[in-house]
Amino acid sequence: MGNDASKGRAAALGDGEIAALKASTKLSDQEIREMFDEFNKGGGSDGKITKEEFRKYYKKSVGSDDKAGILADNTFAAFDANHDGSINFTEFTFAIMAQNKTDLDSILNF
Repeated sequence: MGNDASKGRAAALGDGEIAALKASTKLSDQEIREMFDEFNKGGGSDGKITKEEFRKYYKKSVGSDDKAGILADNTFAAFDANHDGSINFTEFTFAIMAQNKTDLDSILNF
């Protein structure tokens, strides 16, 4: 994601990543930046979010019942392409958009 998280800096969102996400998701610059801010608040400040962090975010966004946890786990598994137990911001965005393409406000209420 561009920054060296080992030096304690938050991950940065580059213009190229914004352009790619705009083209793929039809989100605006502002929506992408808002989602990125929420990603960082939810644990992604190192450029990645863990399965547990994603699960917490997902359950807060869509509900905290057992089914939401199972859906979060399945969604995470589908987008953790290299199976390292974490997803980056682009993967996170696609995972969230796959679950709810029309209601960005509820997604961002983390």
